[in-house]
Amino acid sequence: MNRYSIGSIAGILVLWEILVRGLEVPKFLLPAPTTIITYIIAKSQLLVSHTLMTFMEAGTGFIIGSIGAILTAIAFLWSHPFKEMFYPYAVILNSTSIVAIAAPIVIIFGSGMWSKVITAVICVYFPVLGPTFKALASVGASELKWMDSYHSSRWQKFRYLQFPFALPQMFASFKVAWTLAVIVFPFSAIAQEAIVHEAWFVHMESAGGWVAVEKGFYGKIGVKEVQGGPGISPIQKVVASVRAGNIAFGNDYPENIIRAREKEGIDLVVVSVDFQTSAMRIISWNPIKSAKDIKGNFGIWIGYDAKAKCAVGKGWEKQFTIQNQGGDIKPWLMGTWPLASAMTYNELITAQRETKKMGKKFYTTDYKDLGIDWMDNVLFTTGEMIKKYPEVVQAVVAGRYKGFQWALDNPKETFEILKKTNEGLDFAHEMDAVASMKALMITADTKKNGLGFIHPKKWENVAKDMFKAGLLEKMPEVKKVYSDRFPSGVIPK
Repeated sequence: MNRYSIGSIAGILVLWEILVRGLEVPKFLLPAPTTIITYIIAKSQLLVSHTLMTFMEAGTGFIIGSIGAILTAIAFLWSHPFKEMFYPYAVILNSTSIVAIAAPIVIIFGSGMWSKVITAVICVYFPVLGPTFKALASVGASELKWMDSYHSSRWQKFRYLQFPFALPQMFASFKVAWTLAVIVFPFSAIAQEAIVHEAWFVHMESAGGWVAVEKGFYGKIGVKEVQGGPGISPIQKVVASVRAGNIAFGNDYPENIIRAREKEGIDLVVVSVDFQTSAMRIISWNPIKSAKDIKGNFGIWIGYDAKAKCAVGKGWEKQFTIQNQGGDIKPWLMGTWPLASAMTYNELITAQRETKKMGKKFYTTDYKDLGIDWMDNVLFTTGEMIKKYPEVVQAVVAGRYKGFQWALDNPKETFEILKKTNEGLDFAHEMDAVASMKALMITADTKKNGLGFIHPKKWENVAKDMFKAGLLEKMPEVKKVYSDRFPSGVIPK
């Protein structure tokens, strides 16, 4: 490369930088060169590990495909009927689009290493087969007659004449084949994109997924995090997403998963549990000593009323009236409602801060004290997704809890990551939530089995309580609701 080439490249990069910044082009459309360089430096370790994996997968496919193509070319050379039978199909398959080949392979073989290797083998096989066979078959008649004059065997003709003659063409085909083996990977990743529908807005309680995306903990699985909100059902969003052909996950409460399976017939399967105990509390202006004290207007989020109903039991509607709490607890603070719902990592922090300003005292009741010992925030998908994409499920579970572990260890840095999506986050509020999250996630069970652990006894509690309260017509087959095949492998510190 001469100085003119270097100068032209430098000029293009400078012009690119000036135009992008001067015209304020969004980063997602065209980032500036300095932005790209900064990203490469920041993600260097991740990029290096992915590059090495790509070369390993491409190299394996290249070697298998090349050897297979050479052996097939030799078979074509030595067997005319074999060549007439199969060579036309080789020509047809060679002209087939790589996109058409890659997607079915990923669906059949999953999204792990071998689906990519198989795709690379196919892309390498045909570009090597054609030139190699033609080169082997194009040895001149005079050279073959000369070998015949020495009574050479077919093997000797191949070893000393045909194979050496074909080597230049073979090596030329290797150049093309290696390029195809590498560029095939974006296409073989078509079916590896996954969507995770969170239950609520971006806050510390859902930090695992957002951190995993930012830090690359999902590995080669492309994951898109989608925040939820009050009245938005992650279950319906997952079902719609799967029907649209996506690999989708959701985060919701265990009772909602059971209810969807039993009442709507949706084949949902839980693959991990974020919070080993429930973070949901009842906040009240008067003490609650038993379920009989749950009376009057009760602020609860839509779809999250099962705990209160189970605590009171059949006839709950005679004791309290559910009010749609939405995104805040203002009606309770104003005294409009005697009861409201609060998560230990969110609304309870708000209640403590606001009542202190007001100079008032309030009471907090744990549902466990009312006999409701459940868990919260379970990660689920469909049975179909588990059958088709077990590698993706495992990667999402492992990545999510690597993200949670990092978030708990680095709360300040996590806040900056979350703020990119939700600029309205309050720093002090999110920091106060960390202690609560640790209590919910780090237990004796997760210290032994890893974050995301699924406790069968808790699921039995949920099902029995719902059936007893009349929320289910029959006792469900609890073991079908969850799958413990996908441990996170993340042991909390």
